Amino acid sequence: LLACAGCVSNYAPSVQVPGAAYQTDLAACQEQSSEALDKRAAKTGLAWFSSPFRFPFQVRPAIRACLQGKGYTLAG
Repeated sequence: LLACAGCVSNYAPSVQVPGAAYQTDLAACQEQSSEALDKRAAKTGLAWFSSPFRFPFQVRPAIRACLQGKGYTLAG
């Protein structure tokens, strides 16, 4: 499950017009999203225990929201 979670945290949504800084922003969003979800899961035992099952479903929306917050228009 941890290997799968690592793959999901490398999720890279396609953007309509990728700029020169897209890869840098994407890497930052991937890291920030993973860290934020880990911190949120660590607050309670039940959330931490179930995080391997919930993480893949939470990381993609977190990365997309981060990129949208940076001004990217995501495709699809």
